[in-house]
Amino acid sequence: MRELVFGLLGLLACVAVDARAQEARGPVPRDIETWAMKIQEDYPVSALADSEEGTVAMELKIDEAGSVLSCEVTKSSRSFALDDAACRGMIEYAQYDPAVDSEGNPQAATTVQAIRYVLPDMAMRHTHPVPIDEAIWRSTAFDASFDRGLRRSGADFASFQLVIDEDGKPVGCGMNHSTGNAALDRRGCEALLRLATFEPAALLDGTPIPGSYWISHAAQEAP
Repeated sequence: MRELVFGLLGLLACVAVDARAQEARGPVPRDIETWAMKIQEDYPVSALADSEEGTVAMELKIDEAGSVLSCEVTKSSRSFALDDAACRGMIEYAQYDPAVDSEGNPQAATTVQAIRYVLPDMAMRHTHPVPIDEAIWRSTAFDASFDRGLRRSGADFASFQLVIDEDGKPVGCGMNHSTGNAALDRRGCEALLRLATFEPAALLDGTPIPGSYWISHAAQEAP
């Protein structure tokens, strides 16, 4: 299950990249910074008092408008307060661009989500993933063909968010700012998941932890 340390909690719903898909795609988180902060601010008081932290894994049902209809805990954090807060926060605050079928029609779908709650004193004690040879894999992922597609779609730039595991491997990819073309979004994610390498995020004692990395790319002028 993919997760991300995010202040007091870890949060990211990732776009699953399926090489068999064409234009169809699953739900994509929208304005994640806004609603992630709201969920963060609702860290349960009882959990803070009891020094409870942990990871909640969930399955979410997203409707055709991108709202979370239901939430089921699939793996407990071993804290009822955290499990309850995670599902309640997703239903109340989370918003998605809905899934679309191969013809671009919105449809209901399910997605998976993991939230990692970390107590405040530990949440501030970590570094972030550090890219390795970023210029090399960027130039391959965002080549001339990608730029042509970006210009054709009319977008000035695209922004991706990667989830990086404890080994420094990208394991999830979502769009913070779409190219305007689902196939091009998917192509960018597939390339980044295949090519990008990182030193993982870590606590101050050196313990590797999951993290995230945002990557923006502006369309280059045609030669």
